[in-house]
Amino acid sequence: MSEIFVTWDGDGTAYVDEYFPSEGDTITLTCIPDNHCELLDIYATDGGGYPIALYVTEVQQFTYHAVLGNVSIHVTFSEIPFIYKNLWLLARNKWWQKKIY
Repeated sequence: MSEIFVTWDGDGTAYVDEYFPSEGDTITLTCIPDNHCELLDIYATDGGGYPIALYVTEVQQFTYHAVLGNVSIHVTFSEIPFIYKNLWLLARNKWWQKKIY
């Protein structure tokens, strides 16, 4: 039996649907950034340090087929740059549609 270790940096959460899979099982990894963050980087390695291919299945979800041995997955979340946060707030408030007297 294998074990999956999931770690992350930044503001968000990452988890898999099964932490002790059998070889060949399909594992789903879900990455959920906090409101002011985005998913910056993600990588998975087997027990020997070799990379494991992750496949995008949905927004913020990835899958791979379990390998024999332990797997380490690391996810990095990054804060959205200041200018993009402000543009998002401006679009949300639709300030350009309000009349200013």
